[in-house]
Amino acid sequence: MVTVDSETHCWNWTGFLTNGYGKFNFNGKNTFAHRTAYELLVGPVADGLDLDHTCRNRACVNPAHLDPVTRSENIKRGLMQSTMSNPDTNPAVRLQQDGYRARRALAKLQVWSI
Repeated sequence: MVTVDSETHCWNWTGFLTNGYGKFNFNGKNTFAHRTAYELLVGPVADGLDLDHTCRNRACVNPAHLDPVTRSENIKRGLMQSTMSNPDTNPAVRLQQDGYRARRALAKLQVWSI
């Protein structure tokens, strides 16, 4: 249920996706594919941490592309990447033309001053 992208080295989940993330039933419960891959191949994720997709590809389950971080760090990294993306070509980046909403969100996380 995985294909490997030879360019990005992402292990792309080809099964069911929800909001871009791979999801499946494992040991009788619905789970995220990237989290299960990480826990099986690397080890448990500490309480209170999320797995950040450093490749910015939600379907990727390559543990080398997953970094355990706090929720606020995960959000901050995503916003930093989003503000560098072109809102015209990336539908996940829902910004006004001048990027005000992203700057305001980053300011709340104390990464950017308005």
